[in-house]
Amino acid sequence: MNITDMHNGQVRIKDAWLPWFTMCYLLMWPINTELNSRSVMLANQQLGQFPGNQQLLALELKFQPVLVSYNVGLDVDMRKWHTLLQPKVARMHSFQTRLQLNSEASLATVTQAVQDLTNSEVSLKPDWLKAQTDPLLHDFYVYRNDFIYLRSFLGKRIKRW
Repeated sequence: MNITDMHNGQVRIKDAWLPWFTMCYLLMWPINTELNSRSVMLANQQLGQFPGNQQLLALELKFQPVLVSYNVGLDVDMRKWHTLLQPKVARMHSFQTRLQLNSEASLATVTQAVQDLTNSEVSLKPDWLKAQTDPLLHDFYVYRNDFIYLRSFLGKRIKRW
């Protein structure tokens, strides 16, 4: 079972067309992997080497027509997500600005900056943070929770068939 063709963000396997991002999910590749002849070659190589990928693909091909016929998909009110997520993002950026870090700073970078500012040798675990009265540590606790929440949201985006 190989990819035989590609067109407009989709790949052909047997007589079915699948979105490239579905193929990336099946192969456990980053969702933003570029669809080109090299990536198709590597996908075919991986499909040939790993029977587990072939089985997942076979299952996907069996269920794809069923899902399409039932028009399975989730309607998401992006305004509600924006209302929920935007305050968390703004709060995170504000905290990073206070630490004089850019908005692309990783959680490890922010953690290190807080440790440096508080002279804390503690690993800044959630239970310890929650018990602290220092405003900076409290804000870091909130930041850490926001960071984890946003990361889990972005990692579990709703997949449209």
